[in-house]
Amino acid sequence: MNELNRAGKLYINDYFALKFAEEQLTQFLNRIFSDTAEYTNSAWENSHSKNVAWVMQFSNDTNKIGKGDLYPEFDWNGRHYGKKENQISVRYWDIRKYRDMENADCIRLSIRCLKELKDRMMELPEEVLKMAIKAAEHEGINLEFRTGEPLYKQFVVINLDDADETAHRIAVEMTRMKRALDAFLDTIIEDGKKDIIAHKRASFINLIESFPKCKVEVYNQENESFNILSTSGLSWKVRSPIWGKIHRGIDHLRIDLDYPSGTFSIAELKSAIGLPFKSEVDHPTDTSHMNPVVNGENHDVLRLIIHSKDFKNFDFKETKFLELIRKIIEKTIL
Repeated sequence: MNELNRAGKLYINDYFALKFAEEQLTQFLNRIFSDTAEYTNSAWENSHSKNVAWVMQFSNDTNKIGKGDLYPEFDWNGRHYGKKENQISVRYWDIRKYRDMENADCIRLSIRCLKELKDRMMELPEEVLKMAIKAAEHEGINLEFRTGEPLYKQFVVINLDDADETAHRIAVEMTRMKRALDAFLDTIIEDGKKDIIAHKRASFINLIESFPKCKVEVYNQENESFNILSTSGLSWKVRSPIWGKIHRGIDHLRIDLDYPSGTFSIAELKSAIGLPFKSEVDHPTDTSHMNPVVNGENHDVLRLIIHSKDFKNFDFKETKFLELIRKIIEKTIL
């Protein structure tokens, strides 16, 4: 180009002023971005979700600054969602990364969910999805499942005179959205666990009833509790045919089996079952374990607490466990 055109001649007069303004705006937006990350992290680092761990991804890299994610890591129906598969998150955009703003002086916040995960959620029973959405509404967040749209979005107006105040307000909103997504995901995951627990329980019931003279009956429908019975009597008890119970916890399955005293040693139980004893774990309320009574006065008891997170690693048909059940039945059933 040999000659600068008229537009270029007009622009050159304002070039330095515009460059200076751009630098000032960049510094201002960077301050809001970094402070939002700091304040948001402080707000939720001490809060704990039952099923979800949270990760903040706010990079100061030149190519990424202006776009941030607060995303959950969780397991749902046998699949892990997290960093490698970040399909849902609370997302932060400023005008450098997102052009479709209501106004230029806004930060866009959203709960974005990719199509694959959104489709899985839409396949949930209607009542479950409604309960999960209702849980999010307690935080004032109304989630909507529409094609091509985030589950939720809002625009936070920037206070052009105070980056710090703006960052505080954004952090409050991001934390609220995080709590809403927590509640939403917890509801879905907990409902999924019910199916997992019911399936695992059915697997154990099928195992017991595969042996002759063994039967399982419901004795408390509301609490989903079952008795394990002998149809021909017990070798060590006269008045009752019951030699075991199955209980359902919120996130675990409990199995109690009674059998003649001295049938197994501690070492034999350890070898056959592979779970730690209750006395060996720091947090028995969330750790799978066994709590047997050995060499009891009238009979021994094998109590198993198996948490849903460990179901895939505990197979009732594993040879050693199967042989243990077989021996209990041989010693117990007349």
